[in-house]
Amino acid sequence: MLSEPGAWIVTAKDAVDGWVSNGLFQRGYDDWRGVPTTVNRMPAAGLYLRTPDDPTYRLFTIAVLHIADGKIAELTGFDATDKPWLDLSPTL
Repeated sequence: MLSEPGAWIVTAKDAVDGWVSNGLFQRGYDDWRGVPTTVNRMPAAGLYLRTPDDPTYRLFTIAVLHIADGKIAELTGFDATDKPWLDLSPTL
């Protein structure tokens, strides 16, 4: 796994392990909604987070999936805010 800031995460396990170790699913980071989309013709999900002090789900990140043999072979996550080319709503 590459753990440097801005480095590519090369496996789904590494991505999820990194997200969880950085606070994903802990109190305040546990109310998510996902919107299916595509990036470069690859399946992806826009992930929206609602924090305890905000009634609105806000676009947080996008997860791009590489599928091989019907399974997730790689998952790349990146900041989805301020990227209008994704054509995702900033809020839900």
